[in-house]
Formats: sequence, C-alpha cells, structure tokens
Amino acid sequence: MPALLCPLLLAIPSRAFAEPIKPAEPTKPAEPTFERFIGSFDVLGPVVNRYGVTGEIVIADRNSVTVAPWFAVGHTNGSTDLSFGGGDPAITYAVDYKGGGLDLQYRRYVGPWHGARGFFIAPGVTGAGFSTQGVGCWASTIANGSSPVYRSCESDRRQSWTNLTGSFDVGGQAILGDGFTLGGSVGVRATAALGNYDSSVLPFDFKLANGDGLGVRARLWGGWAF
Repeated sequence: MPALLCPLLLAIPSRAFAEPIKPAEPTKPAEPTFERFIGSFDVLGPVVNRYGVTGEIVIADRNSVTVAPWFAVGHTNGSTDLSFGGGDPAITYAVDYKGGGLDLQYRRYVGPWHGARGFFIAPGVTGAGFSTQGVGCWASTIANGSSPVYRSCESDRRQSWTNLTGSFDVGGQAILGDGFTLGGSVGVRATAALGNYDSSVLPFDFKLANGDGLGVRARLWGGWAF
C-alpha cells in the first residue's frame, strides 16, 4: 500500500501544500500636498491709511487661520460750522491720528482644490486701539461782522478709544507658479467703540475702515506661499 501512495502524492501539485495566498493590501490614496504657510500684504490698505501684513497658516486641508497685525496713521484738518442763537461760530482743527490692531480669521475653503486655494468663507474678530492729538480754534463772526475773530485755541487735545469688531467675509485665493499668491474678499463688519471720542474730526477713509457701527470691508492682497 505505501508503494501505491507514493505515485499519488507525487501527482498532487506542490502548491497544494503551500500557505494560502493573502489578499493584497488595499492601496491607500496618496496624501494631497499643499503649501502650509502664506505671507501677504493688503494692496488696498494704503487707500485707508492702514498698513500691515497677514500670515495664513493651513491647519488642515481646506482649513486655515489668519493672523494680521496692522497699524493706521494719518493727518486731517478742516472746519465745522455751528449756527445757533443768531450767531455763526465755527471750529477749525488739525488732527493727527494713529492706532493699531490685530485681525484673526478662520477660513473654510471650498472647491476641487487642496490647501488654501479656491473660494472661502471666513468669520473673524478684530481688536484695535486708536488715539488722536490735535489743535482746535473757536472762531465767530458775531463780534466783527463778516470777518472771523478767533477767540481761543485748544492745543494738544487728546482722545483715545478701543474698537471690537466681528466680521464675515467671502473671497477667493489663487496660488500660482513659484508660490506667488493673489486673493481678495468682501464682507460686512459690526464694530463697537469702547470709550467716548469725537468722530466729526476724523476723515472719511478712517471712518470707512474703523468707524463704529455696521460697515463693509474689502481686501485685495498679494504674497507668497511656502
């Protein structure tokens, strides 16, 4: 009998005694590659006398946070006419203003791209402080007909206050060759001023960017991605 089994064992393919073949491991998709940091500057900032830079950190694919320190500085002068009691007093003034703040924003990108590319929605908050220093002179036409008589001047008049702002922007950003970056956004803001100040002596461009209450905002930037 053993002699009969030997030819049968030899006829069985050797792979029948081999270990079973394991199924191939599923191939994991390649992790997307994208830039992790973008530095930029606001092209529209000088229009409203605001200067600063923005650092954008990509914390996950399609998600980023931005940190933007800035400062504002400028000078304005003019006059304000007041009419009451039959008189015509006026104020002339010259004011220097300055301030600084920090914008924080979260950006959620949408679209078929990776990283900080494409369209985004972005809620944000801003904290800022401002001060003014100026000279104001009272004038009146009561005492001398039509020629103003300057009665007194108040020099070195100072005021300071703090702004807290909440904002919501929509925008887009493109990262081109060699990391060159272009982007822009528009949005709305709501600002609360902490402290009393006279906004009538501040120029329109300052109030457009930093005035209290509801307002609009727009940004256009260029920079580089790494």
